[in-house]
Amino acid sequence: MPYKILENIAYADFALEVTAGSLPELFQEAARAIQAVQFEIKEIKPKVSRKVELNNYQDAQELLYDFLSEVIFYKDSESLAFGKFKIDLQIPKDGGVYNLRAQLWGEKIDPQKHTLHNDIKAITRYRFKLEEKKDKWRALIIVDV
Repeated sequence: MPYKILENIAYADFALEVTAGSLPELFQEAARAIQAVQFEIKEIKPKVSRKVELNNYQDAQELLYDFLSEVIFYKDSESLAFGKFKIDLQIPKDGGVYNLRAQLWGEKIDPQKHTLHNDIKAITRYRFKLEEKKDKWRALIIVDV
């Protein structure tokens, strides 16, 4: 499993550690992790899609924070749960900028159909971290529930 819930980090919230072999994969798995905290992902069908475009970021960590906040925004504003993600991430060379294009697939949240777990209110900045070590990417994400 590419993510796990960490205990004894944040007591009123969930702390998630997400790992992946590449930065685009890390973004995808982080989105999947925050959805799994809220829903049974296997129950979410790809009936509708939304695009997320975030451009001109100097910092991949800030881009990840904003991307995950967008996923939460769609849940709050349109009652959408996502189970499938496609990430296109332009990674800068020599001081360039990160640009993200993501496609999210899911459906309207239906309490009769979907198993609901915890409602994430926000991604917090507390201990939020993205790092690369030994050809692996790792993110620590704490969500406010």
